[in-house]
Amino acid sequence: MIFQIIEPIASNIIYGFDMMEQMISEYKEVPLFPFLYTVLITSLTAGICEEIIWRGYIQTRLEYKLRNKIFAIIIQAILFGLWHGTSIHAIFTAIFGFTSGFLYYRTRRLIPIIVSHWIGDVIGFSVMYFI
Repeated sequence: MIFQIIEPIASNIIYGFDMMEQMISEYKEVPLFPFLYTVLITSLTAGICEEIIWRGYIQTRLEYKLRNKIFAIIIQAILFGLWHGTSIHAIFTAIFGFTSGFLYYRTRRLIPIIVSHWIGDVIGFSVMYFI
């Protein structure tokens, strides 16, 4: 939730106030049914696939290869951020990747991370669409 507040503010400061408003106005032009599909299904599949790949596979492999769990978490978080682009969004995604990676390291459970990823995407998309 905090990213939904801070990221738009940071984007406005870096890119100008018009950029974020333009992106949100274009996003709101999407008809309701495709939007609901995107929020419910695409967010779920992204949450499942990204967490299995980035935390479950890549982080685990990096931990094994590097034999340093913190470096593995940092590297996968940076790569996860870059996977989402080279904008301010990449920074916030990398922070999420680090947090998720640390939680995965501590618990070795993907389901709670998948659920939080999905809920975060649903909230983020919904806030942009309905507000």
